[in-house]
Amino acid sequence: MKKNILYLFTRFAELCALLLFMGCEELIELSVDLTPPTILIITELSDIVSDTVIITVMVNDDIGIDKVELWVDGVNTNIIDDTEPYSLEWNTTTYEDNSSHILVVRVYDTSGNTADSDPISLTVNNMPSFNLEPSFQSVGIESEASLSIELQRLKEPIFGITMQVNYDSSILSFNDSTGFIAGEFFDNQEIVFVNEEASTIYMGFSIQQGGNEVSGSGTLCTLIFIGESAGTSEIAISLSNIHYFDSNGNEISIGDFELVPAIITVIS
Repeated sequence: MKKNILYLFTRFAELCALLLFMGCEELIELSVDLTPPTILIITELSDIVSDTVIITVMVNDDIGIDKVELWVDGVNTNIIDDTEPYSLEWNTTTYEDNSSHILVVRVYDTSGNTADSDPISLTVNNMPSFNLEPSFQSVGIESEASLSIELQRLKEPIFGITMQVNYDSSILSFNDSTGFIAGEFFDNQEIVFVNEEASTIYMGFSIQQGGNEVSGSGTLCTLIFIGESAGTSEIAISLSNIHYFDSNGNEISIGDFELVPAIITVIS
């Protein structure tokens, strides 16, 4: 009788231990974080990007965020950020001009769960360019329209440049004495020549002797037009009449350039 009681007690203890163990396993399973984080790119990116692009994301997780990283065309760039606010700096200058890419930002939580942002398709273009800004504007008759010439991403250093800007003189007028303001591209060390003749503005910029050649981006100058009659005029730089020079006065080749014209509409 005692043996039977001892046997039953032993089996009962084993059963309790088994149930306890199974309960612990269930608790352990329930404590594992299987919920992925969420991520949203909040930077408004244009379809065409250049230079260094800052990509900011908003992330959320029930436990905690480990890091975010940038993927381009399915390849990990190893560009990461592990501190709020989460932003990634993407250097586009290592990619070919006019190349298309797909961006995804991946987020990791502290439990190893991941999630990807919605993909973004864009084009990289780091080709040097002359931009006339603003691209579009409207003014009244006898009112001023200011237009800046922006030289962007010039890779080769230059000492001087000559160029021609064409416009419609039946719509706009330009005074070469008062309608020109030099920009900062040449670091205020340039000599400038400006002359207007028959709807064409002739301009020349040369760094003073002893100055250093320059490259990069900046405002070459600002042109001020006056509305003369109702209509629309395109203002464009003549591609065939852009010439670059080194410090010895020799003409040099820069390569392909993108020219972005502007439109000024005069309203009555």
